[in-house]
Amino acid sequence: MRQLYRLFYYSRQNPELRIDLDNTVRQLVDATVRNNKDDGVTGILVEVQNVFVQAMEGPVDSVRNTYARISLDRRHWDLKIVSQGPVKTRLFSDWNMCARTLSAADAAILQVLGSKGAFNPFA
Repeated sequence: MRQLYRLFYYSRQNPELRIDLDNTVRQLVDATVRNNKDDGVTGILVEVQNVFVQAMEGPVDSVRNTYARISLDRRHWDLKIVSQGPVKTRLFSDWNMCARTLSAADAAILQVLGSKGAFNPFA
């Protein structure tokens, strides 16, 4: 059995590519779902305030290769790994990639995220 691995990272959306965020997220998800299914990677991508926060999990080589591919993607800028390492079970076992762009309509979520002041996705 291959070792299960999880990696959390965040990145800023490339300022040069901020014209159409919805289209950018849709393109990211479409490509990610195809790639992740083949690689056995599951996870979630959230966008808030032009920052992508992503968790991915799967075989260690697949997760690391996926992150390496993301780090070369022009849509991402200032990537930072928050945590990574082996895990016993998946958190996102049914999601090749689930994505969500948080907006003002998500006031309850944003309120919780910002309960200690302005939400800082880098904290």
